[in-house]
Amino acid sequence: MIPYFEQPSLKVGPLTVHAFGALVALAVVAGYLLAVRRARAKGLDAAVMESLLAWVLGVGFICAHLFAVLVYFPKELRAHPWMILRFWENLSS
Repeated sequence: MIPYFEQPSLKVGPLTVHAFGALVALAVVAGYLLAVRRARAKGLDAAVMESLLAWVLGVGFICAHLFAVLVYFPKELRAHPWMILRFWENLSS
């Protein structure tokens, strides 16, 4: 069994940066840059790739939030239906 350990977080003013969020942000930026570089290397239009990536990331994060709320927190959603609009909370990987 892998033991649980508290993840580090960094307080920046009113914002708290968690280790998981920082790693996700780093992975998104790295993937975005690599995909655009690969598109240019293959002779594809980089602007089209950037547009596609923006849509994929936006829809992906929205669907991950909706999945988490609907599957993991259905009782809380019934009690507080507006929680479905709080996209900064409850993200499923």
